[in-house]
Amino acid sequence: MTLPDLDTGDRPTTSVWDYGAARQDAVIKFAKRGGLFINGRFVKPNSRNYRPSVNPATGRQLCRVADADAADVDDAVTAAKSALRPWTRLKPKHRTRMLLRIAQLVENRADELAAVAATDEGTPIRLAREQVRLAARIWRYDAGWCDKLPYLLPGGRPKPVGVCGLILPPGSTILAASLELAAALACGNCCILIPDSDAALAVLRLARILQHADLPHGVVNVVTGTDRAPRALAAHRAVKRIVLDATPEIAETLAAHGPPSRARISLSRPGAVPQVIFEDASIDQAVEGAVLSAFMIPDGPNLAPTPLFVQESVLDEVRAKLRDRLGSLRLGDPLDVNTDVGPLLHEDQLHAVRRFLDDAVRAGAKLYEAGQPPLPDRGFWQRPCLLAGMPPAPRAIPLPLHGPVLTLTSFRTPAEALAALNALTTAHAAAIWTDKGAKMFEFARRLNVPIAWCNSCRRFDPAAPPAGVAAIRPYLDG
Repeated sequence: MTLPDLDTGDRPTTSVWDYGAARQDAVIKFAKRGGLFINGRFVKPNSRNYRPSVNPATGRQLCRVADADAADVDDAVTAAKSALRPWTRLKPKHRTRMLLRIAQLVENRADELAAVAATDEGTPIRLAREQVRLAARIWRYDAGWCDKLPYLLPGGRPKPVGVCGLILPPGSTILAASLELAAALACGNCCILIPDSDAALAVLRLARILQHADLPHGVVNVVTGTDRAPRALAAHRAVKRIVLDATPEIAETLAAHGPPSRARISLSRPGAVPQVIFEDASIDQAVEGAVLSAFMIPDGPNLAPTPLFVQESVLDEVRAKLRDRLGSLRLGDPLDVNTDVGPLLHEDQLHAVRRFLDDAVRAGAKLYEAGQPPLPDRGFWQRPCLLAGMPPAPRAIPLPLHGPVLTLTSFRTPAEALAALNALTTAHAAAIWTDKGAKMFEFARRLNVPIAWCNSCRRFDPAAPPAGVAAIRPYLDG
């Protein structure tokens, strides 16, 4: 197959080997209407309201998901409060066995969970399988903490916080749900989980796994909803800890009504992961890391745009290699194991990405879009693209929450790169590419982000932040 060149038209096309389709035709059955998982069973919502769950690759409806209201949230909180005392009093070794059982069931049903994620979220199935494997590793790792919690607080006796409300961010996956749930349960808490309503089917399958694992009723409750459910949970007085995405709607609710009494609030929002490539870096390794991070790392169904800062002396080389690499990415059916990039999650997200690209081009950026076959007529598709010549801190061009976009900006000195990265208020981690150890550690020390990867990006381990102790400690009181 001959791929068309990127939009400049000044470079010859490249002949590459083509891949035949390798679609994983998994038999997945979705109920016409999905219920709420409350007190150990699936129930109909009190609101009797449902909203469609759409396959982003085709735009067709898969099923209808419950749209919960405040009464449904109150039922879930009541169930969690009833289960809190027996779950807290359970011996740590029994909680360990329970979490290990869940980890084993997640592994046993990995193919099913990955197929559901690929169908409902648009995550390429190859990446969805890795998400599920990471989720199982999280459950297994956190199971080991159940009898070791006193060692986190020398001289203290840690206690569970109590009832926790977990409002997952947009584009949430089974990996994000497991990261919060496993840590909370290991510490003896009970939870009410609200996933993204546009990507809830895999989390509901996880709830069924918890049911099959004989988890005590009420320990975990899954409530799906758009606006009313997250607001009701964030304002509920019986919830002692809230982990929520800092969406404007929920932030306005907390600002208007105040936070719940004695509640600990943790605001989390998926942000960009800026990367900096110095002139002494291994360019091929850095380019591959940037492409993997921006388009192919299983960190969610659709990743936040990745700002890439490149030193001027190697800018032309990096840009040329990036353009070549983008041309080799395969965009297509999420159930095909050869697919690298799937569709966006929903139509609003697609419009946000295209508005961002239009605004960036009007601001003077150069758009390079991977030349691939025509996009499907149905679904929410956006080709992987590179924006070169972006301003260091495009305040007038806010980054969309998710999208297959890699932005390229040049810098001259390390101080200039440091100032540009620290000016990105949406960054929650960073990656540094250089062969100089002293430069690497000094640059990382001065970054205003909690996580910095060196000559790698988005490397995830259950024992390292944002997992590990960083995930366990907030669920302890004492």
